[in-house]
Amino acid sequence: MLKLSLKKYLDEHKISMYWLSEKAGIRYNTIWDYCKGNVNSPDLTNLYIIMKALNIKDPSLIFEFVEDVA
Repeated sequence: MLKLSLKKYLDEHKISMYWLSEKAGIRYNTIWDYCKGNVNSPDLTNLYIIMKALNIKDPSLIFEFVEDVA
């Protein structure tokens, strides 16, 4: 299973959720939900905009693979 690890990326690069929200033009609450893991199916358009704002070309920088426990 893929897990969005946006918060980890932001922390490692000393980027605030507020800065990303402003740069990407996405509501702060949406960025907060992505960072806190409150989104089961992230919107692909938002992810594209986030990656563009962060100048990321490789999605594996904000996703991690997690083994299913089932």
